[in-house]
Amino acid sequence: MYKSLFCTLLLSLPTGVFANQNMPYINAKAKIDGKLDEAHWQNAKKISINNISWPHDNLASPVDTTAYVYEDGESLFIGFEAKDPSPENIRAFYRDRDQAWNDDLVGLKIDTYNSGRIAYQFFVNPFGVQMDSIENELSKTESSAWNGIWDSVGVIHDDGYTVEIEIPFRVLNFDDNADIKTMAMEFVRFYPRNERLRLSSMTLDHANTCWICQMPAYDGFEKAKQGNNIAVIPSFVAGKTETRDIDDGITEPWESDEFYEPSVDLKWAITPDVTLNATLNPDFSQVEADSGQLNVNNSFSLFYPEQRSFFLENNDYFSSFQNLIHTRNIATPDYGIKVTGSKQGHTFAAFVANDSYLNVLIPGNLGF
Repeated sequence: MYKSLFCTLLLSLPTGVFANQNMPYINAKAKIDGKLDEAHWQNAKKISINNISWPHDNLASPVDTTAYVYEDGESLFIGFEAKDPSPENIRAFYRDRDQAWNDDLVGLKIDTYNSGRIAYQFFVNPFGVQMDSIENELSKTESSAWNGIWDSVGVIHDDGYTVEIEIPFRVLNFDDNADIKTMAMEFVRFYPRNERLRLSSMTLDHANTCWICQMPAYDGFEKAKQGNNIAVIPSFVAGKTETRDIDDGITEPWESDEFYEPSVDLKWAITPDVTLNATLNPDFSQVEADSGQLNVNNSFSLFYPEQRSFFLENNDYFSSFQNLIHTRNIATPDYGIKVTGSKQGHTFAAFVANDSYLNVLIPGNLGF
């Protein structure tokens, strides 16, 4: 048996120098229908998305975009009014999740710890198709493997399109021990026409490679809580095969082979900022199959992305600029335990997996 242990300790990056703004609390839930017609939207915070942050260096936007945002203690509500002088040119298609990045988009990035290191990304096209991912500033990567549970609806009209979004706080990791919490946010619109413009609610210093660090911070969220959620997911796989040999026209009797594979996954928020994941005899039968790759005279092994839920959960905590940890080396674990968390601006993560195969080759002397 092969036991693997990986640990990381990652320090946060310095945050920006923006003065904190207040996030309004409104005790009312918006109906997510793509129409900003409820009265409480008038009391939401109004944010202009009027700056071209890419590919140009902070030029005025050619179109008007306004974001309305507030929270009710359970969810963050965002409404976008995206004006367009030529709505017939809006690029939007019904696509699979995370596959509409070339469309017109509106959305936001949230650094829930205001650490300048990791940000959630939520984007929606004019038909309400969702794209979500986690951006890691240390490794300069964006992982779309993470899929949160949130609501969005988009509507195209004569003046452009509108989008409504509800993001429950329970899908986010943040420190809910503080009475007043601080989260950094950037509101973004992608406007693909002759060139693809990235429109932002903030000015961006291109000399600073850390974009997350520059996002403005918002204070509030006094009633926002994660809760000590416990999720237990059992599964059971059973199978039976029958074979028989035919030799010289003589048919042998059928031989049966049966197997049973029970398994269980556990997720427990020990504290609001420390999460434990555990798996026993994990069932990977529902995991998306790998795309085929050709290997012709390569001097290196093929790289397959991680698809298994246990290893994907909070995998950004293990990211580094050198990609030091590749969990696909753990093939068929009997069990696994993972702990991830964030304390006082620092993140920590560790996991242990007991594997039945050794997929790490260590070069050495060969002989008899």
